[in-house]
Amino acid sequence: MRRAALAAVWLLTAVLQTALASAPGLNTAARHHADGRIPLGEFAFRALTTEAALVAVALAVCARRRMSIRWRIPSRAIGATTAGGIAILAISALAAVGMRAAGEAYSGLPIFSGSRVLIVVLLAAAVAAPAAEELFFREALLSRILLPCPRAVALSTQAILFGALHAGAGGPLLLSSLCGVGLALGWLRLRTDSLGAPIAAHAANNLAAVLFAAAGGD
Repeated sequence: MRRAALAAVWLLTAVLQTALASAPGLNTAARHHADGRIPLGEFAFRALTTEAALVAVALAVCARRRMSIRWRIPSRAIGATTAGGIAILAISALAAVGMRAAGEAYSGLPIFSGSRVLIVVLLAAAVAAPAAEELFFREALLSRILLPCPRAVALSTQAILFGALHAGAGGPLLLSSLCGVGLALGWLRLRTDSLGAPIAAHAANNLAAVLFAAAGGD
């Protein structure tokens, strides 16, 4: 119990530090671009430091629990993975429509000014972020630290913290949609007993979001 409590403190500290670092009052994006977008260098630095911290803490928790990580998606879980991925894409699409209607801006991506920017953003958002965030939230937090908790409590807690991680990127519509995405990703992890399923769904969602933004949809 003592180790679990210490690991939980580490997890919560990492999430809160990231949320505070990107909070609107501390966000430097508006000083760089009129529309609030982040310069590429700042985006890359934030992505690198955030994902590295999440992976380090998650691996420490997993090592203490001495449980192997199931990366592979079982063949029996392909249907659930597909359904979960579609649900996540639907949540994100509805959020994008609602944000546009409400005039709520998203400041989590840089200005797309060339192929180099697109490549960096794709690597960070569609490769590094899904792997690191799923390892942190769905593996270390949901499947290990919160394992003794009732399922509804565990799912809700990790979903809220997942939303808090992105606190500075948008307003209430974005954050509520990310909590919904976090719930769906958590359900996928428990339903498939595999970390590969939420990683795949998360990566597909982020890929779609980046391509949509690069095409001028955001």
